[in-house]
Amino acid sequence: MVFAPACALACCVFTALALSITPSSRSAPPAAQATTTATSAATVASAATAASAATSGSPWNAQDSLAAVRIVDALVHRPESVDSLTAGSLSRDHGLGFGRHLREVWINPAGTLGFSLKIVYEGTRPVSFEARPVMNYGGLRARYQAILAPAFKTSAKDAKNLYAEPYRWNMAAVAAPLPEDSLNLGGDSLPAPALREALAFYMTPYSGTLYGIRGGEAGQMLENRDHFLGLAEILMADKHLARYLLRSANPATRLTAAEFIIRHRENFPEYDSLQRTAFRAVFANPSKAATMRMGRETSEDARKLVLEYSRQDARRDGRGVLRMY
Repeated sequence: MVFAPACALACCVFTALALSITPSSRSAPPAAQATTTATSAATVASAATAASAATSGSPWNAQDSLAAVRIVDALVHRPESVDSLTAGSLSRDHGLGFGRHLREVWINPAGTLGFSLKIVYEGTRPVSFEARPVMNYGGLRARYQAILAPAFKTSAKDAKNLYAEPYRWNMAAVAAPLPEDSLNLGGDSLPAPALREALAFYMTPYSGTLYGIRGGEAGQMLENRDHFLGLAEILMADKHLARYLLRSANPATRLTAAEFIIRHRENFPEYDSLQRTAFRAVFANPSKAATMRMGRETSEDARKLVLEYSRQDARRDGRGVLRMY
C-alpha cells in the first residue's frame, strides 16, 4: 500500500512520544514473587564482576553494572514480576481490545545502559513482554555484552557498537488466536502448524501496533505493514487465512486482515456475514486505529480508515520501514 510520507523518528522514540509519556503508577508484585533464587543471585554477582573492569575515562561505574545486571536477571528468572522493574519509569499504555492492553516502558533511557519494554496485560496481569537494551555509549561493547549475555543474543554492529536481538517472554500467550466467539467466527478450523508458525509473530503486538501513516517529510512504511507484505505470498495462495488473522492479539494486524478481505471480497462468499459480525467486533476493539500523522502518534476511526486503505495499492515503494525502536 502506498501511504503519504511521515517523519523518520525511529532513531529516537521519545521525540514522537514526549507529550504523552507519564510515569508508571503500577505497584511492584508481592515480595514472595520477587524472591531471588540462589542461582539468579550468583548470576547477578558473576555478571556484575565481569562488567566491573572499567577503562580509564569510561562513563561506566559499579552502580551502573549492578542496576543493569539486576534488570537482566529479573527478566530471565522472574518474568511474571516484570512490573517490579517499571515503578517510576517513563511509560505509556495502548488499548489492544478484547480485555488486553500494551504498556511501553523505558527504564533509564538516557543512562549508560537502559531498557525499553513492551508488556502485554490481560486485565492487570502481565502475560508477555518484549525487552530491548538501549545502549547509549559507543566503545562499551565488552561491558554491554557481559551484562546482556544471560538474556540477549548479541553481535557486533560495527567496530565499537553492539547489536542485541530482543528478548521475549511467553510469546505463545500473544501469538495464540482470540477465541472464535469473540469475533462471532464459527466453524473455522485452525491452519496447518507450519502456517500458524509462519503467521505467529505477525499476530503479536510486537510486529507493530500502528496501522495508518500520513504526512511528514521522509516517507516510510510502518513496521506492521512491512510484516504483512512479507506474508503476501502465503496469503495470496490461501486468502481465507485472513479470517485467522482477524483473531490476532494485535489490533493493527486485525485491521490489515479486514482490509485484505475487503480488497478481495469476491473470494469470500460469506463477506456480507463478516461485515455484520467479525468486522463489527474488529472495528469496535478498539474503535480508534493507532496512526502516525506528521511524525506524531494519533488515532483515527478504525472502520473509515480500513475502508480508505482497502481502495489503495498494497506494495512496498522503497522508502524504508519506520520502526519504533
